[in-house]
Amino acid sequence: MLVIDAFREVLKQETAIIEQLIQTGEAKRTVIADPDQLSKIIEQERTLLASLEEAERERSRLFDVLAPGKSVSEWLETVTDAELADQIHDLGAKFHRLRQINQLNQQLLQESLNLVQYSLNLLVAEPPLTYAKPKTKASNKQIIDRKV
Repeated sequence: MLVIDAFREVLKQETAIIEQLIQTGEAKRTVIADPDQLSKIIEQERTLLASLEEAERERSRLFDVLAPGKSVSEWLETVTDAELADQIHDLGAKFHRLRQINQLNQQLLQESLNLVQYSLNLLVAEPPLTYAKPKTKASNKQIIDRKV
């Protein structure tokens, strides 16, 4: 097998893995409030990411053989194979889409955490200081007894 053919094959593998990561990212958005389902999806992502790292190492190794000392953009300017160039651009576009999905999911998770924190603060917050007659206790109505 030629180096260029192996390079194409690794690009196909990376593209397929990123497509699966996009699907899991979108699935994560639908189950973001369900910790059990979310943990299953995260486990799937970990497996996919390990595969992606391995494919990326192989792609990088093959690229160094094909174009030593060049960047991908420099090399793409000299490539005459339109199919290969399209494959590389497709991989970049899918990677960009995955990054957008991950950023949105991160924002949604942060909002969920903020809501949980707000709810907890409402339940366990110290009562506001009020003025009372000297040597009398202010009413202390607490929902949860924090003395455990």
